[in-house]
Amino acid sequence: MKARVVIIDAFWQLYKEKSIKQITVTELMTKAGYHRSVFYQYFRDIYDLLKQEQDAFFEEVDNLWQDVSIEILNENYSTVLIEKINELSLKYDFKVGILLKHNDETDFKNRFNNTLRKNLYNLLKLQENDAKVKLALEVYISGQLESLVYFHRHKNKLDFKDYLEVTKSIFRTCVKQIEESHSKNEENHD
Repeated sequence: MKARVVIIDAFWQLYKEKSIKQITVTELMTKAGYHRSVFYQYFRDIYDLLKQEQDAFFEEVDNLWQDVSIEILNENYSTVLIEKINELSLKYDFKVGILLKHNDETDFKNRFNNTLRKNLYNLLKLQENDAKVKLALEVYISGQLESLVYFHRHKNKLDFKDYLEVTKSIFRTCVKQIEESHSKNEENHD
């Protein structure tokens, strides 16, 4: 497995500098210090390597939500989730910055939105047929992604804790809006 890790590291170094269309297996394996044939023990092609890396990231994002409950809205909510998010951001910081830079090749933003949407619908037990709720959630999801892009562009001025602090308060506001919409809908149906 050491070879796989070295190949992946070499890939990210190359991908930081150039488009995926410009990266060849030969170039990658020269940088990694392995024969070209070793690459095919782990990946079908360069795009498969990228897909595996993105899949691993989004699997970890999904796993973050497994132990999350609605208490996230409570001011006294345990900092465990924030610590997990911080850990994940540190682990993937370099890669997320590159994926955002090459979004036209990776569709990273769309996958991020879909992952966040799915997990929020599950956490908040939302009905997909409520247009106002859906609107509030879409505003939040779009804002969350753009704030992530902004954070990566201005990392030299911001700490990740700043990012979490701001987005956590926006999340609470969004959920309050969703709860109000639910309440009004229930009143209208009674």
